[in-house]
Parts: sequence; C-alpha cells; structure tokens
Amino acid sequence: MRKHFVRILPSAKKDTYEARKWYRQYNEELSVRFKEELRLTVEALKLRPPVHAIRYKHVRFAQLPTFPYAVHYFIDEVSFTVNIIAVVHTAINPLRWRVP
Repeated sequence: MRKHFVRILPSAKKDTYEARKWYRQYNEELSVRFKEELRLTVEALKLRPPVHAIRYKHVRFAQLPTFPYAVHYFIDEVSFTVNIIAVVHTAINPLRWRVP
C-alpha cells in the first residue's frame, strides 16, 4: 500500500502550537506526550486515511488516543495527499470555522 503525503495547513500548525502551549502551562511532559500522540496519529493517516468516516462536508477526523483532540482532514486522491486543516479540542464545534 502506497503512503499518502501529508500537508499541514498553517491553521492546523497554529492549533497544535496553542494546544501544546496550554498543556505546557501545567506540565511539560503533557506537552511532549501530546506532540507524540499527534505525530503517531498523522503517521497512521499516511497509511490509511479513509479509515475515518466523513463527519461534515468532505472532512474526516481522527481522534487522538488519550487527549481530547481530533485531527480534521480531507483526502485529495488525485495528488495522494492528506490535508490537515485543524487540530481541535473535541468540545469545540467544528462548524464554527470555515471548511475548505
């Protein structure tokens, strides 16, 4: 099976930075664990991006294993790319921000 490429949009990078900053306030180890779980989730998406159901419009999301965050993404099968548009806390309504 061919791996997909991953493109992380600036908005998702900002989300990740903000989440890590928030965890770092309480415990540096939490910030490191969050980063590692996010990395592992993205690596899994490279191998099997369609494994997660479409949640709204054409966007899917992959829940992190222990943190209440989800990676919101869409797949471009033409370019074989997983486009990560956000990394959002699960208590936030994803429809409040714009979907490409």
